[in-house]
Formats: sequence, C-alpha cells, structure tokens
Amino acid sequence: MHVALPSGLTVSIAAFHCQSSSTFMQERGVLEGSPKGLNRYLLKNAPAAMESLWGKKKTFLVMPDLPIIGGDDPHSAAYRQHLELDLLPPYLLHAWLQQRIGHPGSGTMRELVVTFFRSNSDEKIPAMVRKALIKLDWNALSVLVESDC
Repeated sequence: MHVALPSGLTVSIAAFHCQSSSTFMQERGVLEGSPKGLNRYLLKNAPAAMESLWGKKKTFLVMPDLPIIGGDDPHSAAYRQHLELDLLPPYLLHAWLQQRIGHPGSGTMRELVVTFFRSNSDEKIPAMVRKALIKLDWNALSVLVESDC
C-alpha cells in the first residue's frame, strides 16, 4: 500500500497495526485510574509498542485531535487540561512507513513509524495514514536506513 503525502512524495506502508487504546493499557496491567494517569501512561508508552514486532525504529507520536474550546495547540494549557479530563480516542494505530531512495534495486530508504489515535476505524488504511501525516515534515522526521533488499 502507498500513501501520497501533501508534499507530493509517496511512501509505502511496510506494516500497519491497529489496537484499542484501552486494550493496550489492559495488556500492560493498567485496569483503572483517572484519565490523567491513563493518558500520560498511554502517551509515554505507545510509541515503543511495536518494538517487539518491528524492532527498534524511529517513532513519531502524533498528538490526538481533541475537540477543545479555544484552540487545538498541543502545547497550550487548554489542550493539556483537556488531556487530563478526557480519555484519548479509542483506537491506537501504528504505521511503519518507508520511502525508497534511488533506483529500484537500491537498498537505501527513508523510514519512520508513526503512532496516532483515531476516534473510529471506518476508513481505508491509506486514508487514515495520510490524515495522520498531513502536518508532518517527512524529510525532517524520517531517517535514512540501508537495507539488503
């Protein structure tokens, strides 16, 4: 599967994983608590969730879009306060993205794992990934890697 970025570049989805954010926390022994504590735990641990399957990769966590009166800047006090009062969206998604550099037989590529949240999972995977990447600078965040293939 491929995703066209707003910049015009196309990246491949090497792997994709979707899970319930509440299941993610239950699997790690978190059964109850305040939204503040659960959100902090999830935001801290979600980026490393795929290491056991995909190995250690550079990961970028896209902060969730939350309906907030007064703006949606993740660095604002209103956003932080909202995170402490409400649970995060129910779906936690991880996309391992790659962009081949050079000719088709070249082993050089750029890659990045993007972790993001969604309120629903009713869209096709490329559409969900594209929405998560809409404000990201692929060249600044992705890293160059060498591969044997």
